[in-house]
Amino acid sequence: YLQDFDDDIGRNPIKVAAESKPLRVVHALIDHREQVECILDPGSQIVAISEDLCNKLHLVYNPEHTLGMESANGTVDKSLGVAADVPFKIVGTNITLYLQMHVMRTSSYGILLGRPFDTLANTIVETGAAGVHRLTIRCPNTQKIAVVPTYGRGEAPTQSSTTKVSGF
Repeated sequence: YLQDFDDDIGRNPIKVAAESKPLRVVHALIDHREQVECILDPGSQIVAISEDLCNKLHLVYNPEHTLGMESANGTVDKSLGVAADVPFKIVGTNITLYLQMHVMRTSSYGILLGRPFDTLANTIVETGAAGVHRLTIRCPNTQKIAVVPTYGRGEAPTQSSTTKVSGF
């Protein structure tokens, strides 16, 4: 592959991707009750919540609305149901979104934010070379916009983190 490049390759080494990068998260107030770390996963077709967290927050869900979710490893897990219209407010913003959360029995996360979150909030993701990662969201009800920082999994927001919010 590198033989196809010209002689500049020796003077200007090419940049390559890292072997891995940490998952990115936002912190949100769920159902006006508790701040939770939420994993951003634009490859997921649902918004999911663990059964443990669902029970801890006393969320009610419909057990008749289930679906089978295929994991990356090919296994299929059936959801327990859907908690409908759950208030979701990203910390530092005045934007509340209402999400349909599929309750999953076994999970390695509290909340997983998939494509339904991205489409509802009309998200725009900015990723810089230094690993800076910001998320722009728009409230579909008020049209307010917020630019929020994301964090590595397990990393808490700092006091110096800023969120920019504007009307549109």
